[in-house]
Amino acid sequence: MAKDKSKIVFYTDWGNIFNALPKEQAGELIQHLCKYVNDENPPELPGLLNVVWIPMRDALKRDLRKYEAVCDKNKENIRKRWDKKDTTVYDRIKDDTKNTDKDKDKDKDIKEKYKKENTTHFSPPELKEVAIYFKEKGSTVLEAQKFHGFYESKGWMVGKNKMKSWKGAAGGWLARNKEDSAKDRFKPQFT
Repeated sequence: MAKDKSKIVFYTDWGNIFNALPKEQAGELIQHLCKYVNDENPPELPGLLNVVWIPMRDALKRDLRKYEAVCDKNKENIRKRWDKKDTTVYDRIKDDTKNTDKDKDKDKDIKEKYKKENTTHFSPPELKEVAIYFKEKGSTVLEAQKFHGFYESKGWMVGKNKMKSWKGAAGGWLARNKEDSAKDRFKPQFT
């Protein structure tokens, strides 16, 4: 059936066929299946067994065609990968080599952009820079000083990770500050 193929798909509904047959005929059908899969060219089965065998054989042939199509696509992807002039040992194999009906070339631009964004080095901002940013966002210089002092004392870390964008952290700081001030307005005042 297929050279060097070590497994086949055995459909569960075939179990119903084997259970419906007398044990001798079921055994004969299983032996025929094994011989067919191992390219031993078994002779045609007698009568009813041949009628049962034909749909099983056709399913095996369909599966083989699908398997060969996947193998061909994988070979093509590998050929494309290694035929490029700028290929290195570290280039990745496509994520979808098993099911290559999807084209992932569009993702190349996104991956390059992501690589560039993540390779930029973070440098802590000056207090003046933070103050200008906070003023633009409608906050105070005092709040900018609190933000700068807080993250300066933490070594510009967010949890256990190095900060990647101080403006992103400042946006969160300002949003939390607005929430806190909104909560304070609705607290009951005791005099």
